Amino acid sequence: MATKKNFGKTTTDNPALAFLGNLEEKKENGTVTKEDTNNIDYEKKIQELERKLAETQTAAETKSERVQLLVYPSVLKGLDDIAKKETKSRNEIANRIFKKYIDEYNG
Repeated sequence: MATKKNFGKTTTDNPALAFLGNLEEKKENGTVTKEDTNNIDYEKKIQELERKLAETQTAAETKSERVQLLVYPSVLKGLDDIAKKETKSRNEIANRIFKKYIDEYNG
């Protein structure tokens, strides 16, 4: 016979706190304060990640144009082999090739 599962209070009352780290809640004078036992400043980490994300978004050009190309099967196989070796997508490899060709042509 199956045992009854207990969904009551466990060692971690709040799963979010378990995810964020070892945070303990202390009740003092009716207010709840949180003490970080790992001494990690999450606000600074979040601000740093947001700054890096903003830099990445402004520096990167978006790939918003679609093109259909008719290529030889051997070319496509070679492109797929390169993409697999470099663990990149076929699209990323093609963009690199086009960019390199344009840079060499212009400069």
